[in-house]
Amino acid sequence: PSPPSSPLLTSPPTSPPSLPPSSLLSTFTTKDALKAAVQAYHADPTAATATYGPIADWDVSAITDMEDLYFNLQNFNAEISGWDTSSVTDMAYMFYGASA
Repeated sequence: PSPPSSPLLTSPPTSPPSLPPSSLLSTFTTKDALKAAVQAYHADPTAATATYGPIADWDVSAITDMEDLYFNLQNFNAEISGWDTSSVTDMAYMFYGASA
């Protein structure tokens, strides 16, 4: 006779932990992408935060040019003091015409 089969112990498959979409999209490597995100944040902070994550947490460390980034943005007062701007070589007119 064949040996009795033993039941297999299985557990239901589990999904790996997932990161919220915003954590995947908050690293910027081009000025154009960053400027688009800044403008989106200015237009609708809630929607931009859902897309890009909190502006204070955006990784801008690869950006070298922030010229005109906030040009003429009225009433913009988001917290960006934690941004790593050590690679930036051009900040000309970065806040020109902007107001808080």
